[in-house]
Amino acid sequence: MKVGILTFHFAPNYGAVLQTVGTARVLKELSCEPVVIDYQGFGQVPFWYGFGPNSLKEHGLTNCIRNKITFSKFKLQLISYIKENALFSKRVTNIKELAKLSENFQAILVGSDQIWNPEITNDNRNYYLGFSKCRRIAWSASVGDRKSSLSSEILEDLKKFHSISVRDEETQNQLRIGFTTTLTADPTLLADFSQDTEIENSLIKRIPKRFILVYAFKHVDYLASAITIAKKTFGIPVISIGSYKPEDTDVHLGNEAPSTWLWLFKQASFVVTHSFHGTIFSLKNSKDFICVSSQNAPNLRVHDLLKRYGCEDRIVYPCEESVMSELLRKSIDYDSVNRNINNHVSLSKTYLRNALNAR
Repeated sequence: MKVGILTFHFAPNYGAVLQTVGTARVLKELSCEPVVIDYQGFGQVPFWYGFGPNSLKEHGLTNCIRNKITFSKFKLQLISYIKENALFSKRVTNIKELAKLSENFQAILVGSDQIWNPEITNDNRNYYLGFSKCRRIAWSASVGDRKSSLSSEILEDLKKFHSISVRDEETQNQLRIGFTTTLTADPTLLADFSQDTEIENSLIKRIPKRFILVYAFKHVDYLASAITIAKKTFGIPVISIGSYKPEDTDVHLGNEAPSTWLWLFKQASFVVTHSFHGTIFSLKNSKDFICVSSQNAPNLRVHDLLKRYGCEDRIVYPCEESVMSELLRKSIDYDSVNRNINNHVSLSKTYLRNALNAR
């Protein structure tokens, strides 16, 4: 069965790329032939991004040029990884080309990720598969932090779906009237990435045996303080990866290849993150971790995720150092958490199998 995948495969971050590869691998396990539809349905980062007046004032021209080169290298690493691990369609750019391409598939999956978040897609209706001439399946789709209701036109598109699964309760609530939905896991929890962690020996030599891993792509309230308290509590170095470089970091790797990112989550002694997929891969590797959240803009997707798997106490807000230190030393009961995850993964695979095979 040939299945098209419509998602955010091109977004320049680890989570977007890994969830795309994860979906492709799960479909292969189900004896399908997955093809990533090479459609980029919202604005690309313009060439001049990073050279605005604020960036130039804060970083200077030389650093802006250096950051641009680093970002371009990172994008090439992501593209290389995903093309090594998934089959792509030809590039399509509009609804007519999407409709023609859909004739090659028996089904199209839209998702996972925030493909129904209007702040990202501006409610591009192609992500509701109005063009599709084959079976339409929503796969761990999310509206993200959507504030507005779904329009009547979008609801009409969704009524033509053969099956809908969502990644979080907020998305399920948005569809609670008129739709039957299944709450499925992020595809990275279903897929095996154990063979994707080979890195260069020269990089391994830079990393101590025990370390706190920090993965963040921007500063959020209390993140720097949480990192400082974690370093003081455990007395081990801080290794950071991603665009955010903490003041307390001992080794900052920047935006490395996905294999390095995966290896670091596998090897870390403890993880500090504020990212959805940083949280996912902490769970996947059974790591003790905290996910830092802002009180002004709480990360509802992560809270929903951790509540489902029984470890919602790992999402933290500003608090006293003694309270934080006590939480850091508290180990996660992974016997219970992994049981919850495994049950959810099993349900998710069953959903996908049934959605593909239903008549």
